[in-house]
Amino acid sequence: MRLTKQDIKNIDIRLKRKGIKYVDVRFELIDHLTTEYEEFKNYPDLGSFLQNRLTWCEKSDQTKTSKFRNRTI
Repeated sequence: MRLTKQDIKNIDIRLKRKGIKYVDVRFELIDHLTTEYEEFKNYPDLGSFLQNRLTWCEKSDQTKTSKFRNRTI
């Protein structure tokens, strides 16, 4: 099963609501989430799937954001 454009927009909205503000981080997370969801043989409800994965997304965002802030130019 492939997610629709609206499904992907909804994922982005949920990531924004969780405070993930950087577009590049959201794109990476969206790519990961859609790939993972589309690989399921028995597709769970998208909302339930996201609810279970949003904690992981927040942790990933914190890790990526802290790496970005600690970079020297």
